[in-house]
Amino acid sequence: MKWYQKLAVMGMTGLALAMPSSGSQEKLEEIVENGEKVELKQEELTEANQWLRDFPEDISGAGEVEKHETPNAEYALAHIKQKHYVDDLRKVGRGLEEMRRLEESDHSGGMEGLREKLMQSLENDYSDFYNEIESSQRDIYEIVDDLNEKIDLEEIYLEGISQKESLEPYYQGLENIGKLARVLKKYKINEEMLKNRLSEEEFKELRDSYGEGLERLKEMDKRLMIEAGGGMISAYHNGMEIIPAEDKETYRLAVETKEDNLLYDQREKALLDIISNQDKPYGVTVYGRGHDFKKTIEEWNEENPDMKFSYIGIETSSGSEGYDEGD
Repeated sequence: MKWYQKLAVMGMTGLALAMPSSGSQEKLEEIVENGEKVELKQEELTEANQWLRDFPEDISGAGEVEKHETPNAEYALAHIKQKHYVDDLRKVGRGLEEMRRLEESDHSGGMEGLREKLMQSLENDYSDFYNEIESSQRDIYEIVDDLNEKIDLEEIYLEGISQKESLEPYYQGLENIGKLARVLKKYKINEEMLKNRLSEEEFKELRDSYGEGLERLKEMDKRLMIEAGGGMISAYHNGMEIIPAEDKETYRLAVETKEDNLLYDQREKALLDIISNQDKPYGVTVYGRGHDFKKTIEEWNEENPDMKFSYIGIETSSGSEGYDEGD
């Protein structure tokens, strides 16, 4: 009895409607006749792809989380997309400072109307840039903090860092903020005692100093959040290792020449190369949201078939509205 006759006897005649080709029919006959089991070959789940599958999609401070798994990928990259402090914003700042200088030095009043309009335009642009960047970076602080908690994230790759020595000024700024915060907290704890011990004039002077200190602390926190970034600050607070995401020479040339190939493709591939040479086959980076790592990874995978990457893209909860940059 043929294999399809046996199936018909078993009440499965419907399957005979999809008759296999002669070659596959002979193989299937052989399997059924010998009572063998059919086992489908499954692709090996690599450590990188297991990490991608386990990566959380509900993250504090994050918006959309997209995952693109490459079969048998040896590595995986998670890209937290940031808006950050770049040259265009610095130029706005320098322009604002220059306009203020002109305003102070020009007493003729002849350019007053034009200068006032330019000043207002610059101030509005500067304020908008700052607010959008600050929102993005505060979201990133939450994202990195939550990943540290949920997946025990121990290190992070930061854009704009090509050597660890360049982190020192930011660390010093964070230490200064910490010192000022402790002084202000100490005052607040002892406020009632100081009020009773000091004269009215002395206490008023001290209280005014406390108010000035609070304002100074807010300014320092805002400036550092924008210039250092939420990723660096969160990593610092959580005791995480910060790994340079830039190849020193590629970064230098990109900054000097401003060539798109260097600013984007070469810097992105440099990061993939850096990760592929680390102990862990995956990494989380904070990098400009204008960088298309998904496309770069597709190109990398074609060029490096034995060193393929999978990809995770993470938007901040403040999203992609408004100021958009990619350097």
